[in-house]
Amino acid sequence: MSYQNPLIIQNNPGGNIGQAANKAATSIQDAILFNMEKQEKKQEEIAKKQAIDDANAIAAAKESSSEEAEARKALAANEYSAGGMVAFGDSSNEKYIANQIVANVNATREERLAAQEKINAENTFQQNQIGALAYFSEDKTELATLRAEGNVYFDDDGLQGAYVRFLDGNPNVKLSGKRVGNDWVNTLTENGVTYELPTDKIKDGSFKAFALTPDLYDGIDAQSKEINAARNKREKGMQEFTPNDLAGITEAVNVNIDKASANFSSYLEMDPIKARAVLSNSIYPEKTKKEIDSLMNNLQAGGIKGATAQIEVREELKKDIEYKWGMNTGVFRNDKNEFEVMKPEEKEKEGNGYKFAAEYTDAEMKKKVDQLIADIPESKVKGDADGSIDKVASVIKLLSISDGMEALSGPKYQVNITKGTDTITITEVDPSDNIDKVETFDVTNVASLTNLILRTQGYGVKNKAQARKIANKIAAQY
Repeated sequence: MSYQNPLIIQNNPGGNIGQAANKAATSIQDAILFNMEKQEKKQEEIAKKQAIDDANAIAAAKESSSEEAEARKALAANEYSAGGMVAFGDSSNEKYIANQIVANVNATREERLAAQEKINAENTFQQNQIGALAYFSEDKTELATLRAEGNVYFDDDGLQGAYVRFLDGNPNVKLSGKRVGNDWVNTLTENGVTYELPTDKIKDGSFKAFALTPDLYDGIDAQSKEINAARNKREKGMQEFTPNDLAGITEAVNVNIDKASANFSSYLEMDPIKARAVLSNSIYPEKTKKEIDSLMNNLQAGGIKGATAQIEVREELKKDIEYKWGMNTGVFRNDKNEFEVMKPEEKEKEGNGYKFAAEYTDAEMKKKVDQLIADIPESKVKGDADGSIDKVASVIKLLSISDGMEALSGPKYQVNITKGTDTITITEVDPSDNIDKVETFDVTNVASLTNLILRTQGYGVKNKAQARKIANKIAAQY
């Protein structure tokens, strides 16, 4: 110990050693008291922090209990939650055990914090589980809304098809789920095949299982009818289309074609399911799914193959748009790529008395379509005693198909009908040269049935979408 501190011992002869000793004792005591006071403050701070942690844990436990009750209420109200109730109950049991630890005054601070983390994790799982199930209800509502607006497309195969059938309540599609970490993973099983649903994509809306078929021809009918109506309002002698009128129609038609092609290209790039919907329901309703798949692959291939496919689609769009203008104005594009007025030839009708589409007024056209749909039974067609259904006979009767009727190839052609189990074979015979044209249609396939309607009802049903609508109605009965 050093005694060089002048405050303790005076280093000079004759100094008071007793006084120095008292000062030393006082200094040591002050140091001990200071350290004690410092330790007391430190312990107070520790106690305060622990009290705050305890208060937070208690508050969190109370909040957890309230959240658990709300979560259970939400899950119980969800129509798709039955399969997840066991997992939800197990999670609630884990929360109960953890809450007991949080409330235990004899538990260490570390134990209480760990228990609270467990409660938080179970809360996260329960909310994820509810969210993963709740979005089905939203998709079901959206599907019904879109169907009320128009023709909804979905891919029959794979996950998308199974998902739409699940939303439709098809009993052959079963929903199940399991816990993975704090997430809930849903799966669908159909005919022994299991699909894992992309929950995150369903939540954010990026999972496209179905789509309303876009109308690439929106407004074209109204525009062409308006031009035709303006011509009809002119004074007598001025109601023929002038070269300026025809030039205006040419420009309008070309703009329509460019717009429809651009919209299709946009769907192809940004929303492929809508592109498929347009191809299947509007542009090529007569094509099979395999043919649509092949076309989509070509369209998305890029390079020469993609460009060629794009040109093919544009040409078909062009035909549809020009047909609409022709039906509403009587103006068609001739061999010189110019528009001129073409009047249909007057022909004597025989057979079933169908008229050419150009001769139908809009009112007659609507009446024809409405009548076809009205004639389809509301309830499903009942089978024979052995469970079979004579679908072919039903379709033939509904569409008034018969031997001897005129074929769409022209009034000189006659039709011979051959029935199969699910098929109708139409042979068109040209009496002048005996060249036969044979086509077979499957009445159980919507695309094939659509083509049959276009072939046999084409004088009255000139619109592909109308034919598809009728085909869907008929197919629903079988």
